[in-house]
Amino acid sequence: MELQNVNSNPIKQETISSLATLPVASTQNLINFSALDDHFPGKEDFIRKILTRIHKNYKEIQPKLHAAIEQNDMESLTLLAHSVKGSSGNIMALPVFELANMTENSAREKKPNSLDLAIELVDKLSQLNRIIARRVA
Repeated sequence: MELQNVNSNPIKQETISSLATLPVASTQNLINFSALDDHFPGKEDFIRKILTRIHKNYKEIQPKLHAAIEQNDMESLTLLAHSVKGSSGNIMALPVFELANMTENSAREKKPNSLDLAIELVDKLSQLNRIIARRVA
């Protein structure tokens, strides 16, 4: 699988693989800022712009996820999780990327654990948004 960044440059598989080895116990590990900075060397303003846009997007997605959960709307969960998957991959937030991928696939297949995964995704987005807000402040 190949992730695309917002400039349509492929993110190297080695980068994705190295992110998978990160511990995820701390919310600080939701984004690998070193990998993000390495992927966009010398482009701090660009990174800030991406993070600001994603922060706003996640604030809008969270209530939509809540509504889809409450309505057991698997189609909406699939689409919303897909959106989160793409944007989280672009900012090197691999734990969120992986959870969004699992949520998307589960909801697409209408599996019983879809709602639990979506609830966990909402929580991770809240944590991730707090981290992003600190970075762009």
